[in-house]
Amino acid sequence: MSFIHHFCITGKNYSFLKRLHINVILSGAINKDLTKFPTKWLKDSTGENISEKNINFGTLSSHYWFWKNKSPIMQNEDWIGFNHYWTKIFYEKYQVVTLMLFCLKKLSLKILNYLNF
Repeated sequence: MSFIHHFCITGKNYSFLKRLHINVILSGAINKDLTKFPTKWLKDSTGENISEKNINFGTLSSHYWFWKNKSPIMQNEDWIGFNHYWTKIFYEKYQVVTLMLFCLKKLSLKILNYLNF
């Protein structure tokens, strides 16, 4: 059976992310005060990582972390989605984020229906 895993990569602590039911990866975590972020957020500074290079590579440090630490435990049939850099309009307009996630959910359901899951 396939699963859809959705990850949001961010470098800042936005309150609306706490209300959403998605996996959040803190990008560049090695250079951040982790007491200011939710403990349930994944950090790109654990396991095998290049978090210290985030200043040069941006969210690629989180992609590298995922590749080395999370992808080995995923199933071949699983779907993985990433959101990067929630722009300022998404921070201030929660309705836009809700609409975007609703559209993503509908798209995911269409894909699953298409694949006969």
